[in-house]
Amino acid sequence: MAILPFDAKLAQAGDEQPNPDAPKITFADFWRCYPRRQARVDAEKAWKQIGGERYPYMLTAIERAKETDQWQRNNGQYIPMPASYLRGKRFDDELGDDVTMGECMWNRNNNREPGEPKCSQPGVGEKKGIVYCAEHIQRVGW
Repeated sequence: MAILPFDAKLAQAGDEQPNPDAPKITFADFWRCYPRRQARVDAEKAWKQIGGERYPYMLTAIERAKETDQWQRNNGQYIPMPASYLRGKRFDDELGDDVTMGECMWNRNNNREPGEPKCSQPGVGEKKGIVYCAEHIQRVGW
């Protein structure tokens, strides 16, 4: 999905326009991010079965999962195989309150509000795989 120009009008709730702040993510990005790199062909097949709008959310979920006790215990012994992680939609697992969602992705590419810096507030929710802070998630119609 290419990044499209975006005017000052914000998308309304339920609007299906592509998010201009959404990064383009490939299987190679997933593979670099995922800490257990085994059975690549099987993982790539599973990757293709998941919609592209979920990719940014998945990478955020992996970064959060890396901080959990399960993924750190015994040098990563309990990290699921990549294909199992994808097919089981483990990126939707609840990880607990001690792990944050990361930073708000509003204006990440400086194309939503030209000349304004990206938001650096902590994320509190996501819409279509993009993490937003409390203010910005309301602006995109959560």
